[in-house]
Amino acid sequence: MRAGSVTGTYNHWYVPVSPEYGRETEMILHYEVRYRTSAIRIPGGAVVPAGEWVILPNKVEGTSVEITGLDSGTAYDVQVRAVSEGGPGPWSEISTGITRLEETEVG
Repeated sequence: MRAGSVTGTYNHWYVPVSPEYGRETEMILHYEVRYRTSAIRIPGGAVVPAGEWVILPNKVEGTSVEITGLDSGTAYDVQVRAVSEGGPGPWSEISTGITRLEETEVG
């Protein structure tokens, strides 16, 4: 994942490969993507827990998606999973990124 804008991130992944055969798994119908705010440690050592997962409402047919409508300067965790005729696969490892801060005028 990389920061895409002040209120969004651009996310890209690769087609899953079967570890046993080193090839693509069953026919993938689409992908599901979910995101949440990341857990953060604040000064003094306290931890603000991660937010609740939000699953994007639209099925993703390619291997990239832009998530928009996020808060600026905020860390987000993102996961993706493939869905085939056999059902959804496991969620990917978490990828974390931070949206850019809004520029403010000084003066």
